Amino acid sequence: MAVVGFLSLSLAKGQIVIDSSDIMSIGDWATTAIDTTVVGYSPGPAGSNQSWNFSLNLSPDLTDSIYATSVPPSYQSTFPSANILFVNKNKDSMFAEKTNTHLIYLGMSSSIPSLNLRVLFKFNDPLVGSLFPFTYGDSFKDTLLIDNRFPYTQQPGVDSMRVKVISYKDVVVDAYGSIATPSASFSNVLRVRTKSIEFDSVWVHVIFPQPSWQLVSTMQDTSYSFQWVAKQQKIEVLTLNLKSDSATVKSIEWKVNPVTSVSSPEFSYEGINPQGAQPTVYEISGKRINSNMPPSTIRVYIRNGKKFIEINR
Repeated sequence: MAVVGFLSLSLAKGQIVIDSSDIMSIGDWATTAIDTTVVGYSPGPAGSNQSWNFSLNLSPDLTDSIYATSVPPSYQSTFPSANILFVNKNKDSMFAEKTNTHLIYLGMSSSIPSLNLRVLFKFNDPLVGSLFPFTYGDSFKDTLLIDNRFPYTQQPGVDSMRVKVISYKDVVVDAYGSIATPSASFSNVLRVRTKSIEFDSVWVHVIFPQPSWQLVSTMQDTSYSFQWVAKQQKIEVLTLNLKSDSATVKSIEWKVNPVTSVSSPEFSYEGINPQGAQPTVYEISGKRINSNMPPSTIRVYIRNGKKFIEINR
């Protein structure tokens, strides 16, 4: 789920300026196409008056949709300041507060298909998605620590699991110009370059012979992405993701049609909890430093019988 998020440090007259009206509002619906077998493309140089052409030889093998809606009344006590909810095709959702000066994420709902379970997560410290306005030359660096513990009884002798994530992010609006995508051409776009370094560790709490936390696995990952954003387009017109070598393209995602306002999309926020009862709320705790880093997705899944929380930015 992609929603534009940056920190504005400076504004200059005559430059492209993105404000809160340029991202999704309640009722907005957008669809994207994703090509994960990309060859022959690169982000291109940074700087002013650039021209990018991504209109040829892209063939989507995945699609996604995102819908912005109001927060259901049953969740307003959990997220009292939330005034917008972003829901994707899989009914994963992000609760947020959007104003003229910022977009912050307060929590999310995600499903665990193999367990037929949907879990609600509340962030102890809101995650900043955007501070408005922003323009060419703006940048920020951020560090995030998340330390999450939750019940886990699927493994004999274990009563809980712990996931720790330390993420370092370097973001800069490094170029502007015009871009052609498979769907349309856009002038006056900003390009945002993001470098992320993430350290993850998974622990289990054993209850015998001596209660203790034991390390299960660790992972370090470096990723790079470039996002092109334009006035009144509501979502990124194109996103290019690079592998850890910073040279090989992993995927390209682009907006395939104009963002429309709809009252009854093919999915709705009721998918968060069809039965109407509040799911268990897990608190994601941790200390944020320079809290201006936007998340994009947080999902819970099962791999080899173990439950994981994946946080991608």
